Amino acid sequence: MKPKLLILSSILILSALLRLICLNKIPAGINNDELHFVMNAKSIFYGYSNIEGNINPFKLGELSSLLFSPIIGPVPSNLFTARLPYAFIGCLSVLQIYLLVKRIAKNERLALVSALIFSINPWSVYVSRTSFDAPIAIFFYLFSINLLASKKPKYILLSTLTGLMAFNSYIGTKIIYFPIIAIVSYFMWHLNHKINSKLYLFASLFSLLITINFAFKLSSNLVSGRIEEIQHPFSQSIKDQVNLERQQSLQVPIIKEVLTNKYTIYLKNFTQKYLYNFSTDILFLDGDHTATGSLWKHGYFYYIDSILIIFGIIYLFNRYKKLLILLLSLIILSPIPEAIRIDTLPAYVFHSSFLFPFMSILIGAGVLFIWSLKSNYIVRIIFILFYVLCFANFIDIYFFKAPIYQSEAFSTSKRVLSKYLNLESQKNREIFILTREPEVLFRSFLFYSNSYKKDKYSFIKNIYSKSQDIFTIENVHFTNNQLNLPLEGIFTLIYDSNNYVFKDNKLNLYISNLADVGNIYTINKGHTCQNFTYSKYPNNIHLKDLNIERLPEKEFCEKYLNIK
Repeated sequence: MKPKLLILSSILILSALLRLICLNKIPAGINNDELHFVMNAKSIFYGYSNIEGNINPFKLGELSSLLFSPIIGPVPSNLFTARLPYAFIGCLSVLQIYLLVKRIAKNERLALVSALIFSINPWSVYVSRTSFDAPIAIFFYLFSINLLASKKPKYILLSTLTGLMAFNSYIGTKIIYFPIIAIVSYFMWHLNHKINSKLYLFASLFSLLITINFAFKLSSNLVSGRIEEIQHPFSQSIKDQVNLERQQSLQVPIIKEVLTNKYTIYLKNFTQKYLYNFSTDILFLDGDHTATGSLWKHGYFYYIDSILIIFGIIYLFNRYKKLLILLLSLIILSPIPEAIRIDTLPAYVFHSSFLFPFMSILIGAGVLFIWSLKSNYIVRIIFILFYVLCFANFIDIYFFKAPIYQSEAFSTSKRVLSKYLNLESQKNREIFILTREPEVLFRSFLFYSNSYKKDKYSFIKNIYSKSQDIFTIENVHFTNNQLNLPLEGIFTLIYDSNNYVFKDNKLNLYISNLADVGNIYTINKGHTCQNFTYSKYPNNIHLKDLNIERLPEKEFCEKYLNIK
């Protein structure tokens, strides 16, 4: 095997290890958004519809559910099988980075280093180990750019198909579809000595028509109310902000109207969100402040990457100016989807996801900048040691700390509850779960108990077609209405402790937040886990204990249930 091919293979193996190891345990649960895509994938495989049984998959606007249905559909439901195709796409994105840099810069070393950087990039590792749809769009965008970089007409034409798949993979990056294709087409046309002009023009016009069609549907409110998520100068939130700022200002009529109006306020909001995307807080320190989009204790790049980005710009400016211009143009586009949203809690991790692969190329160029310095090997050794230290810190946070302190970001308590329900349902008792989100818990139980199979498709579809205040499968009932509880008889009651209050008694057990031991679910009169020793909070949890579905009853109960 050639040395370069051996290095590339090693990088891809490293990528696979980082994305697949302990995938059935970390993250320690699956949140509602992920579950939406996974369960729809199984439903499409069973009955060519979403889980509710009322939408054709081509109308879902969620390509990942349709694309992965042949993979997720026939296999048992668990965290590993649910996230396996997404992890695989993450590895393929690393390969796309390599091919892209090699094709444009024609520099094998820069291509390999950029692929290595992206393979261990915290953002890439984090999102590739989830079932979110944004990374799927990024893969197809990278694929499209690679095809556009080819001089072969058939590949340029094929880019319209992969671009359309990118467009339909994730709603958060739809708005930049046309600018991406137009910028890349112009760059490649110019780089390839202005050949294939009509093909590049066709690719750009095609993306423009798709974007215009989507904008029309959005403005006509044909895309499930998504227009309400976009902020514009005439949004009610902007009007309210204008009125508030005018009320809190000295009354100077002309200045007040000129400087405080819906256009200036909108521009200020847009600029703040846009620029915050590039803040050290988001990129290097904490990441997003959303529950599911960040580790909270680590940014989307390593600390040392902040210096390498600057070095990378210098390196490319001196050697590959055209590539630098392309990268900076695409990076500048990246925050726009988040900047136009009305979010009070921005999700840059997904809405600005187009940023991360191209920043990784800059970092890769920064590594080569250090290697190009005429200095002794001590500088290189110090650099490698510091990068390894940063990488080790990320691994420690992600694999050993986040499963506990970030447990509820991925709804670990629902996984624990599902395990309990699976055990309790085998004792021939009626079980009622009282919660504000009965459908969410019902779906979680279907997933963790592997109860959603082909023979259950019509049954589940029928449940969704009926009243939405109770969801029943066999002897397990999920409801948000206390009137659905039996007035008498023997049954197990489990309720959402934060939203319902019942008279406590000595038989209660609790499912708590692993991070702060706050009570999440109360178990009343259950038969499961009644004869073991409990502490007042979950403790002493090891990596093997995160394989919750396979834990023996005694271990499960003593690890994850507690008394007050």
